[in-house]
Amino acid sequence: MWRFVHLTDTHLGGDRDDDGFHRIIRTSMPDAITCLRRDLARIAPDFVLITGDIAAAQHRDAYFAARDLLDSFSVPYYPLAGNCDHAHEEGRRYFVEAFQPHLPGGDTHFMFTHKGLRFIALDPWWVRSDGSLAPHRVSPDSPLRWAVPPAQFELLQETLASDADTPTVVACHYPLAEPEPPPETEALHRGGLEDADALLDTLSAHPQVRLYLCGHAHRHHIQPLGGESSRVRQVITAAFCEYPVEFRVIEVGETHLELTTAGLSTPQFAEASLIEANRWTAGDDAHRSLRVSLQAAD
Repeated sequence: MWRFVHLTDTHLGGDRDDDGFHRIIRTSMPDAITCLRRDLARIAPDFVLITGDIAAAQHRDAYFAARDLLDSFSVPYYPLAGNCDHAHEEGRRYFVEAFQPHLPGGDTHFMFTHKGLRFIALDPWWVRSDGSLAPHRVSPDSPLRWAVPPAQFELLQETLASDADTPTVVACHYPLAEPEPPPETEALHRGGLEDADALLDTLSAHPQVRLYLCGHAHRHHIQPLGGESSRVRQVITAAFCEYPVEFRVIEVGETHLELTTAGLSTPQFAEASLIEANRWTAGDDAHRSLRVSLQAAD
């Protein structure tokens, strides 16, 4: 038995608090990371997988401040980029410069296998108004849409087709299916993947794919994808920078994955970030734990 941690939407390196969802995003995050570091030492995961929106701003100091905080972890970590990380051309360059030692192969899309479980990390690009792709946002009014570049898509398909036996986790910043917010809320539409259907078809066609881990939606949400024939479960983890300031722990056994949701050992961060109308971001019981078979036939 071993374990890893899924963390997302940390938005580190900022210098002020915001209204609304981001009540503690800036000034309290260094302290929250310090608490998380202590908790990770207790949980003892093999690594932390961080699915994007790591930096709070698109200037170089923010990326390196975020890196320094994450480098304080007692365990290795793998960072994926999100839309905030790659909102500008310089941001993509700063992200690679700051986190290259933690990127397998030195690239923002990568794969690795750990103790018999394969991980494939995707890095979607921005979709321009004409349908073409760009590695960063072209203008402030660019649509909030992204897609996996053809070369990454082909590599994903080739990798899955070449090895049907290794159980696989696919990770990305963006959900394949964006959950609907509760009707009484005014949650922002954060945009999604233009090629979600094609990506889902690919994952569903390969039963070794067990989980799709992501963030972006700033809420805990778990759902099956692709209908009855698909075994893929999408797991969205809530933003660490907002209520309930939590992460997921995934225990990996010989036959199953066991996912549980964990908060910091110091509850003050969740208490300080709570906006009563947004309590739904924590998810109900159905969205806080999951058991997934590693055997494709189950």
